[in-house]
Formats: sequence, C-alpha cells, structure tokens
Amino acid sequence: QTTSPTEERLRGWWKKTPWAQVGLVTGPSVGIVVVDVDIGYKEEDLNALGLPLTVCSETPTTGRHIFLKYPKGRTVRNSASKIKPFIDVRGRGGFAVLPPSLYPDKRPYKWIISPDDADMAECPDVLLEPVGEHEKTDFSKLVGGVGTGGRNHSAASILGGLLRYQPTHQW
Repeated sequence: QTTSPTEERLRGWWKKTPWAQVGLVTGPSVGIVVVDVDIGYKEEDLNALGLPLTVCSETPTTGRHIFLKYPKGRTVRNSASKIKPFIDVRGRGGFAVLPPSLYPDKRPYKWIISPDDADMAECPDVLLEPVGEHEKTDFSKLVGGVGTGGRNHSAASILGGLLRYQPTHQW
C-alpha cells in the first residue's frame, strides 16, 4: 500500500460494513513498525530488547502490539520469532489489528498507551539487525507444520513463493 484512504473513503467503508475491524498497514509508507508480542512470550525476552516506552495496545490473547517509528533510510522486514520466541516484527508490507477491533470471540483489542496520550518512540537497532537479511524459505519444512505463532508468516511465505513465479496479471 502506498497511500492511505481518505476520511471520506473510510466513512464509506464503515457505513457499508459497520462490523469491520481496524487494521494498520506497517512500513515506510505510513512510518510505523509494530512489535507483535504473542501469547507464550517470556517477559525477560521482551525486557532484553530494551524497547522504549511508546504507544502500545493489548491483544485479546493478552499479547501486545508495540508501535514504533519506521527508521528513515532503513528496511525493516516482517519476521516471526526471529528476534525472540513469540516476538514478531511487522515492517514493510506487514499489518497490525488496532483497537477497538474484536477477536472472533468478541474480546477487544485495547490501548495500553493510546496514540492520543503519547508519541511513538524511535525504532531501536536491536529490531533491525536480526531481520535485516532476507532468508530463503525452506518450503518443505513449512508444509510439515509450524509452531505456535508462525502460521500467518508461514502461509504468507508459501503464497509469496508460489506467486513469485507467476506474472502479476495472473494473480
């Protein structure tokens, strides 16, 4: 995504589908990186990253989304459990679900620190180095199943691998 929808377009979407959830595209076009902390993480792993105090939400599964400024002139790729187990990075081409969206069982996403109450902090280098190099995906391992917290990333990798060899007009 290279542009954000206008307020008029958003209002039209909400009028047409008032039950829709709220999502945020991450990456340089919007200037945001999200650290997605999944259920099962260890508090000491999160603390070891030394993330600054910043805008943050709680997910319905007691995880967190930590919002940071996308670093100018750098590439932040999406990753799943590369920096620490159950801690994902949503950078270029990623997305995060925002409050007040609801989980399928109706539990809500909630702001811990709202963007109305604080500015987003700078993205620390510790998030960039482990996910900076693109690794080739071993698709045979993905087909055999993945662990908790890796489904979405694995599905996107498989789909990307398939689409890579198809002309875009056939997508």
